Amino acid sequence: PGPKHFFNSIEKKFPEYLKTIKTHFNNLVEEEEKNLKSIDKLVMIHGDFHPENIIINKTDGKVSAIDFTDMCLADWARDIGNFLQQLRFMASGKISSKEIEAYENFFLSDYMKKRSIKNNSEIEKRIKLYKSWAALRSAIYFLTKVDSEVDNAETVLKEVTKP
Repeated sequence: PGPKHFFNSIEKKFPEYLKTIKTHFNNLVEEEEKNLKSIDKLVMIHGDFHPENIIINKTDGKVSAIDFTDMCLADWARDIGNFLQQLRFMASGKISSKEIEAYENFFLSDYMKKRSIKNNSEIEKRIKLYKSWAALRSAIYFLTKVDSEVDNAETVLKEVTKP
């Protein structure tokens, strides 16, 4: 439904979060516009890439992605940032921070290796931007869903940083 809808919903249900959500949203929109002007080309991305959309075949170990309803042309770092943020959120409290970091590093290094991408500060900045976007989208979801989850919203809002 877009920002107007979720801003209104948050204002009605949790007005104390509205300023924070709007500020983060506007900062991230501005940063993303700069980012999209600086990259060479857009590519087809999954759009909803996170651990629950990964299937591993127990028989042969093949890894597949599912749920391509949000495919679009965008910066490939969006899928990576989203995956890493969601991995951290979903694994928190289930495994240690050290183990989460090891999984994040394994995923990122393997992805870069398979795509022949050399990591650098610009790529890290783009991934950080999209990790922040994923955290903000999650916070908005937790605040606007029927059975709101304020604790989860607060947890992911802490992950939103000014790029």
